[in-house]
Amino acid sequence: FGKGYDKQIDPAIANIRFNAPGDTQYQTIGDSACGPAAAVTAVKSAFGRGAGDVLNASKFAISGGYKEKDGGTKPDFFKDYFNKQGLNSSMSYNKSEIMNNIKSGRPTVLMGSDSNGVSNKTPYGKNPHYVTVTGMDGRGNAIVQDPESKQDNQLYKINSLLNKSSFGVSVTGRSKFGRSKYGRGLRGGCINEQAYNYFIDHGLSAAAAAGAVGNLMAEAGTDSSGQIKASAVESNGEGVGIVQWS
Repeated sequence: FGKGYDKQIDPAIANIRFNAPGDTQYQTIGDSACGPAAAVTAVKSAFGRGAGDVLNASKFAISGGYKEKDGGTKPDFFKDYFNKQGLNSSMSYNKSEIMNNIKSGRPTVLMGSDSNGVSNKTPYGKNPHYVTVTGMDGRGNAIVQDPESKQDNQLYKINSLLNKSSFGVSVTGRSKFGRSKYGRGLRGGCINEQAYNYFIDHGLSAAAAAGAVGNLMAEAGTDSSGQIKASAVESNGEGVGIVQWS
C-alpha cells in the first residue's frame, strides 16, 4: 500500500465506517467502498499521478447521497466525482462502446458480478463490485485494478470481463479546469508502475515489461521506497536520469 493504486483494503482506512443516514447495517470502507476506490484509481490513471484519495472519495459519496442503503455506491457518483477532479466522463451500458473507450486508452470503471465467483476470467464475486480498467496489454488483455486486491495490473480477457460487467464509466477528457494526460505524461501511481505500464502499452508481455523495469531498477538504483531513482547520476557525473544517457 502507498506505492501503487489506492485500495479500499488499505489497513489505514479499511476499518473506517462507511455508512449513510438510513443504513441499518454497519459497513466499512474495506467491505463496501469499492466505488470510491475505483474512482480514485481512474483519476490517478488519467492524470498519471496521485489525485484524491479513497477516504475523501468515500466522504464525497456519503455527503452527496450517492451511497445505496446498506449497500455500495450509486452509478451517478462517478460523473460528479470525476467532474470534481477536473475530468469529463461517459457512462454506457453498451459493451461495444465500453470496449472502444478502453481500447482508446480511457480509464474505465466497470461494475459487474459473477455467480461463479472470482476466477482467472473475471475479478467479480457474486455481489456487484467495481473495478477499474487502466489500459490493455499487447495481447488483448484488460489491465485491471481491483480495489479489493493487493495486486495491481491484473490481466483479464476483455471479452470475458465485459461479459460479466453491467456498465462502464469512462474518463473521456478534461473539464475546463482539469489536466488529464492523454497523449502526455505516464499512466500509473508511481515510477515503477508508470514504467511497467509504458512497456505494456507498447506491446510487451507482462513478463517482459517486468523484466525491463527490473533492468531500470538495476541501472538507476532505487530509493528508500523501492522506486526507480529518477534523479540517478552517472559515476562520471555526465549522465543523469533513469538510464543516465550522456
